[in-house]
Amino acid sequence: MQRTASTTLDSVLLEVKTLVEQLLAAKCCEVDDLPTSRGVYLIYDKAGNIIYVGQGKDVHRRICVDHRGGDEDISTSTFRRAIHKLHGIAAGQPLRVWVINNCSFAHVSVSDSDLCTAVEAVTIRVLRKQGCKLLNA
Repeated sequence: MQRTASTTLDSVLLEVKTLVEQLLAAKCCEVDDLPTSRGVYLIYDKAGNIIYVGQGKDVHRRICVDHRGGDEDISTSTFRRAIHKLHGIAAGQPLRVWVINNCSFAHVSVSDSDLCTAVEAVTIRVLRKQGCKLLNA
C-alpha cells in the first residue's frame, strides 16, 4: 500500500513540475486568445516582469472580467486591489485602462482543480525563491 501511495505522489509531483515549467515557458498571448477552460496564468508588467500568478475555472473570464474589468467594485480581484493600493489608481475605468496598457498574460491549461491549485502555489513559491516581487497576497 505504501509503495502505491509513493508512486502516486511521485507522478503527481512530476505532473505539477511539468505544468509549472510549461507555465514559466509560456509566451504571452492576446487576451482574445486566452482559453475559456480552467488553468493557471501569469500577469506581466510592461518591463516583462511577472507580477502576479492566478488561476481560474475560465481563464479568459477571470482575466477579462475580474482583472481587466472596469467596475468600481475591486473585491473580485486581488490583483486589481494590489494595483490600486500600490499605484493609487482609482477603481473603475482608470484601473481598467492601466491594466490594459501595462499588463500582458500567459497561461497553461490545467483541467483538474486540485492540480490547478498545486500548480499556482508551486509557481508562486518558485518565483518568490527567485526574488520576484509578486502582488499575490
